[in-house]
Amino acid sequence: MNHDVTTLALPINPEPWTAPNVSVGRRGGKPFPMVYKNEALRAYQQAVKELVSEPINGKYEGRIDLRFYFWRQLPDYTTDDEVRARKHHADATNLQKALEDALQGSLFANDRDVAHVESWIMEQGRDVEPMIAITIRPAGAPPVIDLAGLLDPTPETSDEPFFTRTEGLF
Repeated sequence: MNHDVTTLALPINPEPWTAPNVSVGRRGGKPFPMVYKNEALRAYQQAVKELVSEPINGKYEGRIDLRFYFWRQLPDYTTDDEVRARKHHADATNLQKALEDALQGSLFANDRDVAHVESWIMEQGRDVEPMIAITIRPAGAPPVIDLAGLLDPTPETSDEPFFTRTEGLF
């Protein structure tokens, strides 16, 4: 399917990706690892899939560019031990990973098709209205980077940095 730029606003509190939980089970007297996703992450990713299934008529095909904007609410909660706590601030990398995994198969076929991705944490806090904004478009040409003159021919044994200039890269 060929699309121009599409922007979606999802009224959901973003959750960061977390490593799977691992426990040890026994089968025939022998131990084996049991691996499963964090339940909050699983519920978040399922909710994202449901939210994006309606606004888009078909998946993007081919290479794509993505931008994610996160507004994350950090609510107070009570732990199993009856201790009052608050969700922790998340980093952009783990918010992006969890969202990309959730969008794979619904908004686009495979995350290998993502040519460029940017993630911005707009705000995190107790009183933040939770939301995710997503912009998706067919991938454009990558920016041209002139590497001429950036590499220092100094031998590797030198204490000097390998890259001597950064102008034009950022």
